[in-house]
Amino acid sequence: MNLAILHQAKASGRAKRTHFIFTGDNGWAQGEHRQRGKVFVYEETNRVPLVWSGPGIPATGQVRTELVNNLDLTATMVDLMGLTPGRVMDGQSLRGLLEGGSPAWREDILLRDAFTLAVRTADGWLYAETTTTAYGEEIELYDMAGALSRVADPYQNRNVAGKAAYAAKQAELKKLAGAAF
Repeated sequence: MNLAILHQAKASGRAKRTHFIFTGDNGWAQGEHRQRGKVFVYEETNRVPLVWSGPGIPATGQVRTELVNNLDLTATMVDLMGLTPGRVMDGQSLRGLLEGGSPAWREDILLRDAFTLAVRTADGWLYAETTTTAYGEEIELYDMAGALSRVADPYQNRNVAGKAAYAAKQAELKKLAGAAF
């Protein structure tokens, strides 16, 4: 953080009514999953820190695990400013989460890049369909919480797509990903 900005806000008396937001637009893969770059469906490129402080936000240093995306930032700013948007917002306001509450929240989130359609669930699943001219179609399914295998795979190292024990979950998530379009 540029401390000069914080000091200036304090000196002007604006710090108590200013929200400070620190985040990134993506993570960066450094060879994980044979990838290098930023637009992938894996945890390394999707788990991006978000630090938010301001009026009404408890200074608790809370860590939340809900699935959020960049569209939620705009919806949150509009909500916190008390504005009425001129159209339906694509994101969901984080206000209830930032204030320390437990509002109803999304159970899954769509992840998309030029070649991949994926769905990540709050209970630790990732289903991805990637299609390229070089490799054709590849299906990936990761049980990151160990729901079926009882062995958690948080780093998405064991692709269980196509395995009989995961067929029902794979079909459910494929349908969920397809429903987004």
